[in-house]
Amino acid sequence: MRGNFGSACASQLLELCPPENLVFTSSSAEGLDAYTRTGVETRIADFNDPDGLLHAFSGADTAILISVPFVGPRRRAAHKAAVDAAVSAGVDKIVYTSSAGAGSEGLSAKAR
Repeated sequence: MRGNFGSACASQLLELCPPENLVFTSSSAEGLDAYTRTGVETRIADFNDPDGLLHAFSGADTAILISVPFVGPRRRAAHKAAVDAAVSAGVDKIVYTSSAGAGSEGLSAKAR
């Protein structure tokens, strides 16, 4: 929830859902501080820590995976670790975002 897109997604989700129905994750606590104060549960999701990822996704029915800001094999490995953990944690739906084909429309236009 530290990047521009993650922050925009968080703001939109907070407008659409009660905070007690949300869990926000980030690779570090500093990306989550602002959301803890809103009543959202926060968890660390480090793509290099499979057990931590399993905990991060535990109890979720839907996960939004925002693509990491690097490309190539490292990105594929990070995303695979997140998807594998989400599946193992019993997540029913994974929504993946990517920057490919990104336009200038606002996030709310995409959410409709």
